[in-house]
Amino acid sequence: SPPESMAGPYLFLDWNASLRDVLPKRSATHPFALDCSPEIARQAGTYLKHSMTGGLHLNGCFIDDRYDPTMGYDAHLVGELAGPPGDVGFIKLKGGYSWHFPVELLRMMVLGVNDDDDVSRYIDSKQDGDS
Repeated sequence: SPPESMAGPYLFLDWNASLRDVLPKRSATHPFALDCSPEIARQAGTYLKHSMTGGLHLNGCFIDDRYDPTMGYDAHLVGELAGPPGDVGFIKLKGGYSWHFPVELLRMMVLGVNDDDDVSRYIDSKQDGDS
């Protein structure tokens, strides 16, 4: 997480290494039977994941207030690439988007306010910091 003074978009790059050891549970009544699904039994063993993670966070630079947003959007995109010298290999992309739209403006649009001056006056007042 970036410091509070960093209000703009930021890029990051991380290196990760993790060791995973999967031991399937044995049955209490039958010592040679497994008490798990066949998929878990096939994944038994020790695996090393070696990956690079990078991404972009807009970090609230397109919203009106970082802590109480009422108008604007925010997004992030994170990618992870795993491979040698680890035992697992994959590419993973994750992203997210949030769109903040004021309820008052939505109410004006739904109720059929045709006066563009009211809508533009509302938007200008929110940008100036008035309530």
